[in-house]
Amino acid sequence: MNGFQRNITFSIGRAGDHAIVLTATMVDRFHDLVVETTVEPESLAIRAIRADFSRSPTDNCPKIQARLDLLAGTPVGKGLTRKIFEVLGGGEGCGNLRMLLLGSLPLAINARVSEGAENVWEMLGTIHHQLRGTCVGYSEPPDGRYQPEPPAMERSN
Repeated sequence: MNGFQRNITFSIGRAGDHAIVLTATMVDRFHDLVVETTVEPESLAIRAIRADFSRSPTDNCPKIQARLDLLAGTPVGKGLTRKIFEVLGGGEGCGNLRMLLLGSLPLAINARVSEGAENVWEMLGTIHHQLRGTCVGYSEPPDGRYQPEPPAMERSN
C-alpha cells in the first residue's frame, strides 16, 4: 500500500432554524464518507447524525446508522467522549466514525460561544473565556484583550 493518503475536513454551518450543522468528511482509497450532525443551538444536544457512504470497504459499513441514532439527545460536553466510545466501540461500532465525531462535535461549542463576534480576535477572546480550563491552550485566563500575534500570512499582507 504505497502512498496511502486520507483527507479529513470539518465544517460548521447553520440550518434554517439556527441549529448548528457540523459536517465531517473522510476520503481515502477505501472511503468516501460524509457525516452530518445537527446540534440544538441552545442545549448543544445532538438532534441527528447521518452518515453517507459513497464508498466503503464493505457493504456492512452503512449499517452503522442504527448505532449513530443512539447518540441523539447526547449533549456536546462532559461525557461525550465516553458516550461515543460506548455507542461506536467494538464489533458493532466504527473507529473512523468515532474519530470524525470526536473531531467535529466540539466545534459546536466554538460555534455557540463565538456567535456575534465582530472579528476574529473578539471571537478568540470569547472562546478563550468560555473554554478556560478545558485544555492547555485555555489554561491561563486571557489578559483582557485577546490579541495574539497574527499568523505569518496575515502579517505579510
